[in-house]
Amino acid sequence: MRVLFFFFTLFLFIFAVSGLVAYFFIFQNLPDPHLLKDYKSVALSTHIYDRNGQLLYEIFRDQNRTPITLKDLPSYVYQATIAVEDKDFYRHQGVSLTSGVLRAMREIVFNRSFQG
Repeated sequence: MRVLFFFFTLFLFIFAVSGLVAYFFIFQNLPDPHLLKDYKSVALSTHIYDRNGQLLYEIFRDQNRTPITLKDLPSYVYQATIAVEDKDFYRHQGVSLTSGVLRAMREIVFNRSFQG
């Protein structure tokens, strides 16, 4: 029973410390979300169509700046993003204490480097 109490207390302590670290190091440096209402959209490609509505050209320097919706993205874009960000995403249901949270805390405390 004492071992269970010890681990429960340890868990609460780690949870509280991680919350304090997140507040003091991360949340205080976030940009003001109220500034999003003044956000100006990025410049988009100019589309040139023929008289039948067929797209002839998209012009914007050397880039394609045509907005699309998330549902129009192919499934491999989702899969590639998850593979790059967290290869074990489907094993830990989104939160990995060992390889995610503890690594991020270590980087923040010792290296002053913020993690995603």
